[in-house]
Amino acid sequence: MRKTKLLLLLLAFAGCIKEPERTPGPPIEYTGIAIDDKTGQPLASLNIRVVGHNNSGGVWFGTSEKVDLGTALTDAAGRFRLNFTKWEAAQTFEFYFSVPPGYFRRFFTLDANKVHSGDTVIKFTKETMLRIAFKNTSPVDANDRLSFHHYNAEAEFGYVISPCTTTLVSGIINVDGYFVGGNVEGSQTCPVAADRKLYINYAVRKSGVTTVYKDSVYCARNMTNVYNLNY
Repeated sequence: MRKTKLLLLLLAFAGCIKEPERTPGPPIEYTGIAIDDKTGQPLASLNIRVVGHNNSGGVWFGTSEKVDLGTALTDAAGRFRLNFTKWEAAQTFEFYFSVPPGYFRRFFTLDANKVHSGDTVIKFTKETMLRIAFKNTSPVDANDRLSFHHYNAEAEFGYVISPCTTTLVSGIINVDGYFVGGNVEGSQTCPVAADRKLYINYAVRKSGVTTVYKDSVYCARNMTNVYNLNY
């Protein structure tokens, strides 16, 4: 009985939440150019989509709503002109760009009050490959362990751990994510952001002692970059 009353109370409270108004606001002409972040080369024929996002009322009773507001294409010079009508209830506007093969997908969010007319430069980063070749060059015993992760320093890319292909010449992968064995040898290959440093942190355990190392490798575009991790 108590559960029934509580459910009815919650439903009544939820019914009092006002849906976000779909009142159209002033028209916006959002313009800019899409380029390669290293060469400056314009990127043509990219589809751009803008979405208004409203997330009000909290987790339990809130109404989260997205409204597609407009699309555009970049021209041969990489320029775009996105005309849309602002949605007054939007708290943020999300912009999605389709990108050519070999580039990182780009998405960014702007606060509703920061969207205005004027040129914006959108830079796209090439994707390249990194192969980490690891080998136990001084094995102690079968309890030797190796773990590592790698990431770009720029927050816009975050951690670049997957999708990766791992090939083991010897050793096994334990459930805790470590490479385990007296002579673990193999490689891991991942797509990463090109033309910048990639940071590699790895931990080695030998004779019951764990040592943590930090290193970096510059990853150039249009090639498979190799980092030799001899532990």
